[in-house]
Amino acid sequence: MFATIRRIGCLSVIGFVIFVVLALWKGGDALRWMGDWAGGEVQKTTTRLAEKADEIKQKADDAKERIRKWSNRGLKEE
Repeated sequence: MFATIRRIGCLSVIGFVIFVVLALWKGGDALRWMGDWAGGEVQKTTTRLAEKADEIKQKADDAKERIRKWSNRGLKEE
């Protein structure tokens, strides 16, 4: 019983990590494709996940831009 619970927990963690990696790398496009392929109730869920992934990707891109601007602050522009 505990082994089953541990496996479910591990699969959940792995799924979450994969979601975050996809969200940071591609945004919600991969999740939208999966929802279109599966259809129905899965499509609704993947649409919500895709929107969240787009938000995460936008925040990551904004953070990268702020870091890039901050790191170049002391350099002379030519």
